[in-house]
Amino acid sequence: MKKFLLYVFIILLFISIYKDLAENNQHTESINTYHTPDQRNTDFAIMHIKVEPGDTVLSVVEEMNHHHIKKLDLNQIIADFQRINPTVDPYHLQPHVFYYFPAYKE
Repeated sequence: MKKFLLYVFIILLFISIYKDLAENNQHTESINTYHTPDQRNTDFAIMHIKVEPGDTVLSVVEEMNHHHIKKLDLNQIIADFQRINPTVDPYHLQPHVFYYFPAYKE
């Protein structure tokens, strides 16, 4: 009986590991909403996104906010990115790593 339970546990462990590794979702649900402290009071949600080779903070934010990107300020985008990723250099993102990006509301 102990051997059977051990085999079941190992099988479930491998299934769990496989599902974690096979899951390749680039976007997850919004985690939180931030209010920027400046006078514009820009609200944004946070998205957890995997960076691909060649991606920059601006290119990812533009892709997420393509419907109103002209209204956004580059300095504000970088400041918001740094606030939600305090240990990350926004000018040197690592490919295949997940970062938090601001998803601005209209």
